Amino acid sequence: MLTDQVSVWLTSAGRAAARAGTGTPPPKRPPKGLLSERLWRQLALVARAQRNETPCTQLAGQTHLNLAVGYTQYRSREYLQWHNTPRDGHYVFTEAGRVHYREHHRTCLQLYPAVDAPPLAEGAP
Repeated sequence: MLTDQVSVWLTSAGRAAARAGTGTPPPKRPPKGLLSERLWRQLALVARAQRNETPCTQLAGQTHLNLAVGYTQYRSREYLQWHNTPRDGHYVFTEAGRVHYREHHRTCLQLYPAVDAPPLAEGAP
């Protein structure tokens, strides 16, 4: 049986009202210069894929707007790049992405213990 599906997009005021109604505290902001847990989880996804030598072909939601090359209108950090191959395409780290991941890996492991974020493989592209 098919049912209708409703999609809801909350504004900042709507999220604040929902938190007030449920007594939920607002999410903590990461320290300056660090990614949110949601974005760190996506970098970790690419790191795991590279470590396992499998291509990471998709990021969650609209994460690419915040992390991938070519989306400067969304203030992208340009830590990932789409790499086309003859058979398919996949995400790889840019140099800035590798530097950020390596520099903040230990800190983000402490901040986001639920994220499976392996160290980058040696010689990872």
